Amino acid sequence: MKRVLILSQTSVFGGAEVVLTDFLKENTSHDFLIFTSSDNSIIGKYKELLPNAKIITSSTMRFYSMREHPLKAIYELLIRLKKVNQIVKEHKIDILYGNNTADLITVVLYKKLYNRQIKIISHIHDMLDLPVYRKYLRFIRRFDNIVDAYIVPSSAGKKAFAEFVHDENKIHVIHNGVSCEHEKTLLTKEQLKEKYGIPVEKRVMLFVGLISKIKRLDLFVNVIDALNEIVDEYVGVVIGKLADDSFSNFIYHKNIVYLGQRERETLFKEIYNMAECLIVTSDSENLSTVSLEAMSAGLFVAARDVGGTSEYIDDDNTGILLPVNATPDMIAKKIYYIVNNDAKRNAIIEKANEMIKNEFDNNHKCDLINQLIENLGKTE
Repeated sequence: MKRVLILSQTSVFGGAEVVLTDFLKENTSHDFLIFTSSDNSIIGKYKELLPNAKIITSSTMRFYSMREHPLKAIYELLIRLKKVNQIVKEHKIDILYGNNTADLITVVLYKKLYNRQIKIISHIHDMLDLPVYRKYLRFIRRFDNIVDAYIVPSSAGKKAFAEFVHDENKIHVIHNGVSCEHEKTLLTKEQLKEKYGIPVEKRVMLFVGLISKIKRLDLFVNVIDALNEIVDEYVGVVIGKLADDSFSNFIYHKNIVYLGQRERETLFKEIYNMAECLIVTSDSENLSTVSLEAMSAGLFVAARDVGGTSEYIDDDNTGILLPVNATPDMIAKKIYYIVNNDAKRNAIIEKANEMIKNEFDNNHKCDLINQLIENLGKTE
């Protein structure tokens, strides 16, 4: 058993944090501590999984953009490194585990400046081939020799930065995992729509995710409009935190119902059960956890063919794979055909659910990461 300090620098509880909580749930293979933001909405998630003594927080673990706030970001980084050193010494930590892409910088600089003997793992959830992540690729190229292992959730994620790593064997593809056992409401679709203020005659198309430029809520809204040009019976339900004010006009669009952030349990119990389809319009996805969860809950998924999407969606078999350059009209027509063909949609849902059970089981994912931690901590 190894003593593992997980770093999770973040300002929101997003996909990487969801994946982390799944990993920590009932995981006794190692002694885990977490160092994260002092935001109560984030801390509360981990209190359900770890004793208070294992949860260490700091305002320096909020995310600050180096480009927008360079002095603030550098100052917070220096304070953060000192705090990590204190935790490592106090708890005799064997391994540092950076849960977010941003944590890569902290774990690497800690090892370089404070403790060259400690082992470090960097979990890269983002697709690093996007221009916004160019700084991380430069950082990896310069300091890759310090990193002991990378974890990526898809083969596409590995390919995105493999050329910057001197040894590809350090990059471990471990798919995000989900559970297929969920509590469901006894309410009907019509009753659920009434509960959330949605006209009962409307068919619900779903968007779940951080409302930001990369998630393309604008495209989702245009698809809903295109569906209503075919038959005026669709409404787009949007769930997620507004992270970019430039998208605020889309959440108040005439064919959109914005429900804000919702607990994961509510998605499984109610939201997925009143929807016809989850539409993933992102410009980039390493491996969409919300898509896997929707599939496990029996919801049909249509997603753009970006990143690792094709690793879980086989077009017209386990979902709909949308070409990146597909127009809203093209997307709407393809979705309309499936949601109005019960036999086809039910076959897709059944195959998708079977695939989740066979290939994306959360226990299997946890076993692989635990094994990596164990092997990495062995003295050579």
